[in-house]
Amino acid sequence: MLIDVRLASGIDVTLCGSHELMFRRAGSCAASAKELKATFADRRSFDRRARGEGDELAERLAAAFTPERRSVDRRAN
Repeated sequence: MLIDVRLASGIDVTLCGSHELMFRRAGSCAASAKELKATFADRRSFDRRARGEGDELAERLAAAFTPERRSVDRRAN
């Protein structure tokens, strides 16, 4: 689902539902598409949260999907 949102500068941009939710939760006041993209890129970073700052589920998911933990023998054929 695509949703139009208005940036602080008055520019309308179209976001998917997931990014629109991120936009609302962040209380984003981005003025341009470039600023909005930078805000979302920061949220995608694997290193954005230090160890021990999340709940147990977050820690386990991060550990399971961290690239350096995957070995060749665990990959599907």
